[in-house]
Amino acid sequence: METPSKPKAKKDEQMERLAVLEELEELEKDEHELFDDFMEMVVTFGYITLFGSAFALGATCIFVFILIEARSDIFRLDATCRRPIPGKTYHIGSWAVLLGGFCFFSVFSNVIISCYASSQMDNLLPGFKEAREDPATAATTVF
Repeated sequence: METPSKPKAKKDEQMERLAVLEELEELEKDEHELFDDFMEMVVTFGYITLFGSAFALGATCIFVFILIEARSDIFRLDATCRRPIPGKTYHIGSWAVLLGGFCFFSVFSNVIISCYASSQMDNLLPGFKEAREDPATAATTVF
């Protein structure tokens, strides 16, 4: 009865060595940087909020971009980066302040783009149309 247990013990030892080798390979991989992922998402959020009225189809393009980016992040986390160390947190840190700033400035950005690109302001401000079309004063009409 000892003969069947010997191959099983040998197989368990091989499995254990394989697991150790996989963990050593994991340690050789590059460390995953969360800063880069947050930066990509914040820049994308900034583009879509600040210039959403200039290119309405931008939200759809960004959605497709995020789907592709998610797949590439999955591959990067699985194949090329070391597994991140989990940490408990209740906020996203200073990124929240930056996102709030984008929201605040996007209101003004979109209002300026909408007023400048449309002819609706021409009825309210008759001199605005002439100033906007004159090359010498066109830059001042934005503000």
